[in-house]
Amino acid sequence: MVNHRLLTACRDNDVEGARKALEQGAFLETRRPFVMRPKPPTVMGHIALDGPRRCDKKKNASRTGLTPLMYSSQNGTGSIVKLLLEARAAVNARDEDGVRALHLAAGAGSLEVCQLLIAHGAEKGVVDDEGRPPLDHVPSDSAGTRAERIRWEELFAAKIVSPAEPPALHPPALADEPPLLEFESPDDSTAIELAFSAIEPASLAPSEHSSVVPPEVQFEESLMQL
Repeated sequence: MVNHRLLTACRDNDVEGARKALEQGAFLETRRPFVMRPKPPTVMGHIALDGPRRCDKKKNASRTGLTPLMYSSQNGTGSIVKLLLEARAAVNARDEDGVRALHLAAGAGSLEVCQLLIAHGAEKGVVDDEGRPPLDHVPSDSAGTRAERIRWEELFAAKIVSPAEPPALHPPALADEPPLLEFESPDDSTAIELAFSAIEPASLAPSEHSSVVPPEVQFEESLMQL
């Protein structure tokens, strides 16, 4: 009866009931079913034609049903999960369909319970009998946004492809922009000549405020000095 109370407490999210059942010596891996099933048909005390199938089911009888840890993981009850894990519950136990507590916690959309199970040795990449890893059990409403999806993928060590960075945009060079001249030293006469040759001739024309004396005036002044 104490094993049944542990299963019931884990199924109904009864933390105190689960704690009391453990204190009374309940078996952590109990899988006592809540519903009694009829026995397979027999003929004259022998197994009927469906006997081989019965033998296969009997072979996996220890995996039939859910353990207390599976029930609490399915409900997403972190307090009971932590209690069972501290009592050394089998974190990688499977049911008849190959489903483990981590699959059930992911199906409940409980990131907290998944973190607890992984911290206590749950295998991240394990698949059920249908080949589905825990990440495939996460409901869509628990990973609706990109941020939520990334959190789940990071938890199960999935690779996240970051979006490519846009290429840097460089402004086009102006067509009338003069070339830049670099001088190795101030005494480089060749570079200085190239710099002056790059200046338009119009910029060298004398303005009305220029102090340059025309040649005719210079000639007249020289005659007056004779």
